[in-house]
Amino acid sequence: MDRIIDQAPYAMWISDTNGTVQRVNPALKNFLNLSDEQLVGKYNVFEDPAAKRQGLLPQFKTVYDDLKSIRFTCGWDGKDYSKLDLEKANSVVLEGTMFPILNPEGELTNVVLNWIDVTEQKKAQDALNAEHQFSKSVIETAQAIIVVLDTEGRIVRYNRYLDELSGYKLEETKGKDWFSTFLPDRKSVV
Repeated sequence: MDRIIDQAPYAMWISDTNGTVQRVNPALKNFLNLSDEQLVGKYNVFEDPAAKRQGLLPQFKTVYDDLKSIRFTCGWDGKDYSKLDLEKANSVVLEGTMFPILNPEGELTNVVLNWIDVTEQKKAQDALNAEHQFSKSVIETAQAIIVVLDTEGRIVRYNRYLDELSGYKLEETKGKDWFSTFLPDRKSVV
């Protein structure tokens, strides 16, 4: 069992029944740039400011109290945890799985948390969302006609300016041929 924990490619800690970390694997120490001395016996998941701020404590309680497994995503930064010496920890976004370990009688003995770093994926998603919002605002506020057509020349969307200029609402024209709707005297070029 020790070799499985130590050689696991995913960051992992094991806590006692109160949420205090009892063991961490090398992947976790490398991932966060922390040592056993900084975490074992000191870090408690229920005292984590990031978990509190992100509303994760009720989910964590279901693992400890209801013996259910959970998955979650959260940002974590050791600088948030002023109670311990974690200032040098890496700031990360992690996707975690937390699950209970039960004895043969079905009683909780430990909880395991393992996670992967999704920081770069989160940054990429945030950049994509920002670009989408920017594009949407440009389309909606431009004082020019902006039309999106499919490959057959049918209307997918257009901006508010065309709404106002033409008197047509997008709901009335969506899916219709652009040329026959807005330029009935011209031949389709698509």
